[in-house]
Amino acid sequence: MKTIQLLLVVFTLISSLIADENRYQPDWESLDSRPVPEWFSEARFGIFIHWGPYSVPAWSPKGTYSEWYQYWLQNKTLFGNGEFTGTEVADYHAKTYGPHFSYYHFGEMLTADLFRPEDWVKLFEKAGAKYIVITTKHHDGFCLWPSKEANDRGFSWNSCDIGARRDLIGELTEAVKKTDIKLGFYYSLYEWYHPWWQGDRKRFVDEHFHPQFKNLIESYQPDLIWGDGEWEMSSEDWKSRNLLAWLFNESSVKSKIVLNDRWGSETRKKHGGYYTTEFEAGSKFDKPWEECRGMGFSFGYNRNEDLEDYNSPQSLVLMLVDITSNGGNLLLDIGPDHRGRIPVIMQERLIQMGKWLKINGEAIYGTKPWIKPCQWTDGKQNIDSKNHYISGDFILKTTVHPDHGYARKEVIFTSRGGDIYAICPVYPKEELVIKGLTLPENGQIKFLATQQQPEWYNKEGHLHIRMPQFVPEILKDEQAYAYVFKISGLREYTTVPRIEVYYKDISQKPVISLFTEDENSKIFYTLNGATPDTGSLAYHAPFTLEQSATIKFRALNQDKNPSIIGDKTIKVIDEFVEFRLVYPADKKYAANGAVTLCDGEFGDSDFASGKYLGFNGQDLVAEIKLKNNKLINSVSVSCLQKPASWIMFPKEFEIYKSNDYENFEFVRKLDIEDYGHQDLRKKFILEIPVQSAGAIRIFVKNHGILPEWHVGKGEKAWLFVDEIEVK
Repeated sequence: MKTIQLLLVVFTLISSLIADENRYQPDWESLDSRPVPEWFSEARFGIFIHWGPYSVPAWSPKGTYSEWYQYWLQNKTLFGNGEFTGTEVADYHAKTYGPHFSYYHFGEMLTADLFRPEDWVKLFEKAGAKYIVITTKHHDGFCLWPSKEANDRGFSWNSCDIGARRDLIGELTEAVKKTDIKLGFYYSLYEWYHPWWQGDRKRFVDEHFHPQFKNLIESYQPDLIWGDGEWEMSSEDWKSRNLLAWLFNESSVKSKIVLNDRWGSETRKKHGGYYTTEFEAGSKFDKPWEECRGMGFSFGYNRNEDLEDYNSPQSLVLMLVDITSNGGNLLLDIGPDHRGRIPVIMQERLIQMGKWLKINGEAIYGTKPWIKPCQWTDGKQNIDSKNHYISGDFILKTTVHPDHGYARKEVIFTSRGGDIYAICPVYPKEELVIKGLTLPENGQIKFLATQQQPEWYNKEGHLHIRMPQFVPEILKDEQAYAYVFKISGLREYTTVPRIEVYYKDISQKPVISLFTEDENSKIFYTLNGATPDTGSLAYHAPFTLEQSATIKFRALNQDKNPSIIGDKTIKVIDEFVEFRLVYPADKKYAANGAVTLCDGEFGDSDFASGKYLGFNGQDLVAEIKLKNNKLINSVSVSCLQKPASWIMFPKEFEIYKSNDYENFEFVRKLDIEDYGHQDLRKKFILEIPVQSAGAIRIFVKNHGILPEWHVGKGEKAWLFVDEIEVK
């Protein structure tokens, strides 16, 4: 008997240990290891729904978010695309509702009397959407379900107690779960004017945020949770790691839930389930991701937007195609009015997209990126935007109507299994030529719009497709948004190798490592610009680069097509003996340390790319020791300004010089002009009367405190710097 009892104890202990191993721990290493459920990456197209008290006034200046109405009203500030005085919403509100009319009265006016959840769901099905995400609670704190925590501010602030007096989330959940559409909930971590948020944030987290979040999950059991409003505090202060560990280990949705990356000020595009972008372009990540944007600009319904402010159906389809080609999903927003009606223009756009997807959806759903996302025409391949948020016409400029001198994407690619889909934004005149691709004799091509099989041939390493005759009676209007050719019978392509460059410190030459995920594949590379092949240098182990070069590399496999050629320009830093930061960068944006500022890797619009050093409210002070005394002509520093992310250009740029490496004397200062609300990347050059120096000190002064017009006014500004060049 004792033996049996002992065995039971041992068995219980072993079971407990196994269970603990399968549990996710409240740290990012463990939480990030949880795979994103497969359905999400296969869905590709979802619908965002912003609905709340802000849907009553439904007004904001063009280029701004109407769902931020309460914040614009009470803070008398505005932020977005355009120049604003900041008082536009307050002025409109006083004129329309009176100067003493509280935002909280809008809760009673959110009647939802025309809300028919079954009609919404039918529309979503016609649109071809695979999932939806609705705002259960935005930053104003109003809840669309009977949350008791919503009322802990001292008055009723949810749709069951006031206004509609209905459980709007419950009704929509019931309708959605009768279909194959996945159900997602947007949930704001913070609330602008909750008294605990303003006065006792620990209590807000412990007694409001966490219990409310758990109630939402357990009451409706969604497939996806979309956090937001995370930027005010770190995940440690939000205690979000503990909350997500509960979500993954104990909740009723632990085995199916999908979540995004917005769970703390340091987590976006770094931690969580999938990564999110917002009114961005050209994104690509090595894990699932999603771009969210409105049909116009605002997420909440904005009556101030006109027809020209809405994206055309072609631009929406091409957006979806472009994002899918880079492995992302499009979460396209609609904003119902306060009565629960989806504006007719939004209904029309969704149905137009749905008609295109009904014929061409196999090029979108369940696809993966091909070996290259697109094929460009000749010309420049970028479009500079001065807006904070990239407008919808960016896709038309890169595909259909490029600016003079710019290239366009003439073919965009997706793939599934052994098939690839060549998607043309513009109907080719006579032939479609896909460069670098050849098709075996038993290969097939199908034009999805008409199911025709056009003639094709290979020539000089390229695939030529003779275009079917364009017959308007056969090709419906909605099929003219983009033209899809399914190409079958190809051999699988070898995965392009991945490259890593490591600098131990400023005085060490870079070490190059190349990786391939394909077994039985070999990597070949060149340093002289030649195309790598079997006669090139074969990669066996990490090697040191002796001088600056552009390395080209590809993987070859006898059972597959060769990978596309990767290339990277790598700089050997040989003019500096030492490059020292007097104050270290913020640990969240420390990149590769001081080497980041002189490795030739210029940053782009993505401040989290690892090519920048970030300083939160702090200046950049760097000291550079040269190999020998040299004549200095100029010093430049490259910076990023992205006000939506609280990143501002510096205020000043100063240079000091030294000949004994100890005593520095002032040389020259550059006062940097105010670039206002613009998103920009800029190189600031400080010309110097030719002087000899053995060392220089660079002082880049942080903007300091965010300006009055900024939504974060009074908070610390970020300074983001990439390259420093000395001539």
